[in-house]
Amino acid sequence: MKTTCKIQVFDDDVGQECFSELVRLCSESIHNGVLRLAVPPDHPIIPKVISVLEAHELKMPPNAKTPSGKEFIDIEYLRKFDDEDLAAAKYLQIAAEESVSNFYNRTSSGVLQIKTGYHNKRFRVASVFGKIVVHDTVREEFKNQKFKHLLLRRCEVYGGGAEKHENFPIWEVTSDLVLPPLSPKCKFCDCYGGSEYTDPTKGCTIDDGLYVPTQHRYRESDLSSVEPFDTAHTREAFGFGLASHRLIVSQRFYQFCKKQKFKMWWYPVVLDP
Repeated sequence: MKTTCKIQVFDDDVGQECFSELVRLCSESIHNGVLRLAVPPDHPIIPKVISVLEAHELKMPPNAKTPSGKEFIDIEYLRKFDDEDLAAAKYLQIAAEESVSNFYNRTSSGVLQIKTGYHNKRFRVASVFGKIVVHDTVREEFKNQKFKHLLLRRCEVYGGGAEKHENFPIWEVTSDLVLPPLSPKCKFCDCYGGSEYTDPTKGCTIDDGLYVPTQHRYRESDLSSVEPFDTAHTREAFGFGLASHRLIVSQRFYQFCKKQKFKMWWYPVVLDP
């Protein structure tokens, strides 16, 4: 895993005096009135830049979920996982790269409903506001693999012209297995970086400080008590409103999707002793 500290400052946000000090510190990272610093997390320039900004009344944000504003320093520690990281992970949290719709409902029985006005793409794997959906051909590929605890539920397309989609079924990728709570090392907050949540099953996000993306952590002993699985859901619900339970998958599931070249993002799950 490679981690990069990124700090961004616009000259018209901080004033000429502050920006002049930043120019003296790191002129090579400034172009057209914008400081875009991208360095390793232990680089000595980081505390110097932060010190200048704090001296001019900017504050360090408590976490990466804090809403951006002129009172906070625009800083994050960006994690980038390479193929070796992903291949070494026993479990991974997944997301689809392509979004097919951000508008959906659920029926009383839990069926995902997608509005036709926003469903206008052909795709293999995509997301609907964080939920992973697949084309009918991908559903057949998944079924042939006999992944443990994988459920594929047909989505319901609604709205004007819904009948045009009857021959192009869409399936939600889900699971019949719910995992134990995340590790006690995981701290939760609301979606705007607010106070710690006491009941993360009702909608939350992980407070991982200034690191993005956040990482899901489980105690090894908790997962060892769960029967073998290829897909499972987090007990915690992430987001707000119609919050969703993240999908955690096995290395076998990852390797199959990688071979099929599905457009997906993968994040290693950390196992704590």
